[in-house]
Amino acid sequence: MHLRDAHQLTRYLHAGGLSQADLGRAVGVSRQFIHMLTTGARRGCTGPVGARIEEALHLLPGTLFAPSESPDGRLGVNR
Repeated sequence: MHLRDAHQLTRYLHAGGLSQADLGRAVGVSRQFIHMLTTGARRGCTGPVGARIEEALHLLPGTLFAPSESPDGRLGVNR
């Protein structure tokens, strides 16, 4: 899954009153992983992790993450 906008993820974190560590614990990833997403150092994750992030932030599926596409046009390839 490809993160659409790192700044949007940060805004949803703040709006929900969550820290990066809080979100990481809720999703089952490290605070450092969430930090990399919010800073743009990492631009994507697996489908299940993206879905858990959106769920933890009470967002509709696809709000933050879009399916990744491989160079040959296939969906679902992680980058």
